[in-house]
Amino acid sequence: MDGDHEDFIWKPKSKHYHPQESALQSIREVRSAIQEYPSKIMTKLCYIQLVTILEAYLGDRLKMLILQNNKRIANLLQHEKDLKKEKTHLHTILLDPEYPVKRANEYLSNTTYHNLPKTIELYRIALGSDIGFPSATCGETLLKSVKKRHDLVHRNGFTATGYKLTITTPEIECLAENVELWITHIERTLA
Repeated sequence: MDGDHEDFIWKPKSKHYHPQESALQSIREVRSAIQEYPSKIMTKLCYIQLVTILEAYLGDRLKMLILQNNKRIANLLQHEKDLKKEKTHLHTILLDPEYPVKRANEYLSNTTYHNLPKTIELYRIALGSDIGFPSATCGETLLKSVKKRHDLVHRNGFTATGYKLTITTPEIECLAENVELWITHIERTLA
């Protein structure tokens, strides 16, 4: 894309920002925090943060890869089920030639990346890459963590049936290992 498009391209948080490095640094910080302050509230917060780290990585990495490449933007707009249903008047594009880039950015910015199957599908649609889980165990751990995070955040640590969740330090370490494993797998897949 030429210089005229710069206002509409997703920009990293700084010129030195890389989603993988940021995520891995944040995982190290979570590990350090839970070792230093091993309380019930801290285990909950660290668990929630690990899922948040994964979500931020998935979203930032996808935006970085798509929004700086017209072919990938076209793949997203043509093949993502909700976007391909949209009808756009020709005058909209005539008046704003950046509309497709803006719409892709808006869509990606409003996507919830903790819906892991949908996120995997978005990577496949836009990039042609299968970033699926590196193992069944990793996938199971991460999918369960999203559900557990939901209960921790929206139900103060209780399930929909009223069961009180208990988060342990080994559980946090297991989740940290699997988040790190998937991020590393994604980066190898995208290389």
